[in-house]
Amino acid sequence: MSKEKTANYTPEQTAEIIAAYKAGGTGTTPADFDARDAIVQELCDKYGREKRSVRGKLATEKVYISRTSVSGVTGETPEKKEVIAQRLANAVGTRVINGKEKNLNPSSLEKMNKPELYFLLHVFNEEIVEESEMDESETDKSEMDESETDKSETESEIEES
Repeated sequence: MSKEKTANYTPEQTAEIIAAYKAGGTGTTPADFDARDAIVQELCDKYGREKRSVRGKLATEKVYISRTSVSGVTGETPEKKEVIAQRLANAVGTRVINGKEKNLNPSSLEKMNKPELYFLLHVFNEEIVEESEMDESETDKSEMDESETDKSETESEIEES
């Protein structure tokens, strides 16, 4: 009573499908995706299959390149909460509270919703940028002070001679 599995594509067909698809390149621009889509459509017509079937075969063979999705809300590539939580934990870093080093636990942050995670990430990134700008301005001031000292020393040497 066991069913035997029949192959939808022969090994020759599979090889031809893969070769034709790979000939379409690996670019990620919309034009590249459209070109590969046209190749898939040609293969569908040739073998009398649906797009879904050919795409599935290419995906099984690990050669299919899917379009990157864009969020309808933000207009950017979607990001998993785990990734956002890890970025936030990295942005906050280690803080000393009551004499103990504390870190944010990304798994705890994952329980928050995405807009709140993005808000906190934005706040901490601004704080980090402001701190680095302050550090740069202090470095610039100290470099300017050193150059002014060098100028005054050079001027006094010129006057002495």
